[in-house]
Amino acid sequence: APRAPPPELPQASVPPPPAPDQSASATGADGQVWELLYWRAPERSALALLVALVALGCLSRFSAISVGAYGALAVLAVTVPLRLRQVALRALGTAPPEPPAWAQPEVPGVLCPEQQQRWARYLARHVVTATRTLTRLFLVHSVPESL
Repeated sequence: APRAPPPELPQASVPPPPAPDQSASATGADGQVWELLYWRAPERSALALLVALVALGCLSRFSAISVGAYGALAVLAVTVPLRLRQVALRALGTAPPEPPAWAQPEVPGVLCPEQQQRWARYLARHVVTATRTLTRLFLVHSVPESL
């Protein structure tokens, strides 16, 4: 009996790469992604590939929770000594003055029905709180709290 041809699978549309005359600054983050994908900056592309392969290798061996926990621990292992160095230099009076704090980006408002607005405000409040807490912990604003 003749077999029916296999059904065609839908193909994901891939946006075209930016024109060669456009720079990464003109195209924003999207242009930077294309630069990584097309290896226009080999050092950064190699680093991104290495990070992705290490992450996938870790995820194939360990759970996502332990990979995330050890990743957070690795970030803290780098930021805590840097922060302690900054505190020590400031105590000795040899540190440059601190730069002004970065302004928090505003969350754009979306015009939706009343219930969607209420849920969006609720979610935004929790995301901002979590982001501020994680920023405070990972940028070591308080050494004992981060440890």
